[in-house]
Amino acid sequence: MGGLILSGVVWMAQSLSPLQIIKINHMVFSSLLRGNWAQLGNAYLLLITLPQGMLLASLIRFFMSPRNELQKKLKKISEGKSEAKQYKISQKAIDKKLAAIKTSACEGGSIMGIDCNTGESVTLMDKAANMHTLAIGTTGSGKTTSICNIVESAIVRGLPLFYVDGKGDNQLAHSIGNFAKQQGRPFYLFSMVGESVKYNPIALGGITSKKDRIIELRIWSEDHYRKIAEGYLQTVFSILDSFTIEPDLMTLSKYLHPDALYDLAREKQAQSVIGDIESLEAKYRDVSSLIAEIDNMTKSEIGHLFDTRSGTVLTLDKALEENAIVYFCLQPLAFPAYAECLGKLIINDLKALAAEQLQ
Repeated sequence: MGGLILSGVVWMAQSLSPLQIIKINHMVFSSLLRGNWAQLGNAYLLLITLPQGMLLASLIRFFMSPRNELQKKLKKISEGKSEAKQYKISQKAIDKKLAAIKTSACEGGSIMGIDCNTGESVTLMDKAANMHTLAIGTTGSGKTTSICNIVESAIVRGLPLFYVDGKGDNQLAHSIGNFAKQQGRPFYLFSMVGESVKYNPIALGGITSKKDRIIELRIWSEDHYRKIAEGYLQTVFSILDSFTIEPDLMTLSKYLHPDALYDLAREKQAQSVIGDIESLEAKYRDVSSLIAEIDNMTKSEIGHLFDTRSGTVLTLDKALEENAIVYFCLQPLAFPAYAECLGKLIINDLKALAAEQLQ
């Protein structure tokens, strides 16, 4: 504002038009940009151009400072620093209201906590959570507590729950399992380490759905080989289906090899599938890396978890029918490659389950 007033005084004193002022400013700034610093010694020109420079600097600062302040705040958050907030309700009152909450379950949603300004309960409704929910924060900010509120609410309200833990928190898994049992709810723990049920990730859906779950295990650099693999897998699943064999990963690993399929055809005296098996032989080399990937998993230290011939076997449709609580505990530190692969299988299995519910 001071710059504008000073400019007005100069214009009136010198009887200069705005156009003349603009021309003078352009001349001075152009000279300075070319390195002609002699203009700085011309007091008259400085008197005219200084107000405009001050105004320009003020405008730049005005537009840049909010962005700088935002950057500073984001930097503090990233470093785990936060400013002390003054709430309308005292911490003692907040603690009292939190202690009064006996369960996070409420009709149609989950109680997440207390609003520090109003004192009212903060509720995440199922409808809103179903639109996808992102929880971000530094370590100790309450992400796990918030998730546990949703888990508790689902268990108390008798809703089925599928929990996929990508960090492998066994302590949390057992805590949820104990609470589920206290509420009389069926509980299944699938864990890559320690005690675990068996799991069949390809129990759901038809041959195409099962084929898709296996195909999505890897990133295909060439669509040509992906198409070959899709055809190969679909043929294998079709042959097993014709013999009413319900595949798990162990069965699939065995029958992805044409020799095993020939043996099966001879055992079943089914000449009708010989032509299909011969077509697989021609494609075998192109899908050998995918077959090796499945073989490696089933023959690994965690391979027994997919052998469904004995023990308690988990399938998602069965768990949903029982309104059960299912906890998938993946251990990426112990099994980084297999944890990622298994995580994809679980997510794709959940997608297949959701698709069946929409039919």
